[in-house]
Order: sequence, then structure tokens, then C-alpha cells
Amino acid sequence: MENSDGNNGTNGSDGGSNGGYQRKSLRADQILTQDELKYINELLDQRLSELGWQEGIRKKREEIVAARGESDDVDLEVLAFANISMPRIVHMELAELIRDILLSRNYFG
Repeated sequence: MENSDGNNGTNGSDGGSNGGYQRKSLRADQILTQDELKYINELLDQRLSELGWQEGIRKKREEIVAARGESDDVDLEVLAFANISMPRIVHMELAELIRDILLSRNYFG
């Protein structure tokens, strides 16, 4: 379970798989500039569109609305579906792009 400072309550000294280092969650806006975030979002939007993901999400929403009608629950269900249906390749490309940006600035040391 995550606590208020973004970790799961362990201090990293248990010799677990993280090599004894405490993991801290960071938000993208804490490590990337506004221009970098804009660039990444534009590429993400383009890539998801190329793969037909956005159209798939629209169709899923239409199916849910046709079956149950419009409600706040529809948007929550569509969001959950969207989160789990994002293509793995896009996740990997996004992670690689962010890593490359951070490496170009010597973020890791």
C-alpha cells in the first residue's frame, strides 16, 4: 500500500530486489520540462492514433453507452479499459523516449 510520500512504506533496507535503495515515485512534471512534456504528449497522441487505439476507445465508449446509457460510471469504465488496453509497444517507446531525454541531460549522474 502506498503512503503519502509515494512509496509502499518500506525503507529499502530489507535487502529486497531493489538492491537496498529506497524507491521514490516521481511525476513526469517533476523531471521533465513543459516543452519535453508537450513533445512527448504529441508523439503519444500520434502513435496511439496510428495504431487505431483512440478509435477503439471511442467505439468501446459507444458500446457501453448503447448498453447502459450515459452516466459517470461510463467514463470510469472507459478510463479503466483505456488504461489496460494501451499497446505494450507504446509503453516501451514512451519509456525509451523519456530515458533518452534524461540521459541527454545527464539526469542519472
